[in-house]
Amino acid sequence: MAKPHDYLVAVSYSAAWDKILLENGTYGFASRWRIAHLSYRVAQDAARTSAQLRAAADLPMKATRFLGRPIDDTLRGGGFVHRIFDKLPADLAKQSETGQPATRMEDLKMGDRVYFWDDKAGRIGFGGIILGNGYFIGPMPGHREISVDYLGKKQWRKSLVAARR
Repeated sequence: MAKPHDYLVAVSYSAAWDKILLENGTYGFASRWRIAHLSYRVAQDAARTSAQLRAAADLPMKATRFLGRPIDDTLRGGGFVHRIFDKLPADLAKQSETGQPATRMEDLKMGDRVYFWDDKAGRIGFGGIILGNGYFIGPMPGHREISVDYLGKKQWRKSLVAARR
């Protein structure tokens, strides 16, 4: 966890988000308003970034392109996760059974899929994608557009029923 006055490698991703290089070589995302930026640029040596590390960030980066997009019928249910992972079925229940399970929240990695129970419907209500640093993206219930939230919130911990990679 970054502390005040820690230096981070941050790359502008969108008007609201910066992509942050994590210690393990993967990327997380942070709201731009929470980061104090240097008054000068520091260049990263592109030769140090392996194709494998870039690939690990591809899925969350693809997902964040939907950030702020209105939730229409194609993004409801399993539609959002299906759009990011095109080889997965569109059905949430089938998605939540596909791939390797991630059994501990602290073991979740960027690009892992998380699924949440809907008490009213009596089934899995929606799925999201881990961005890193405890944040995930998806068509959150009660929201009109694709958004990001913190997985550590009680409402998400309580309704999380599956995590897959």
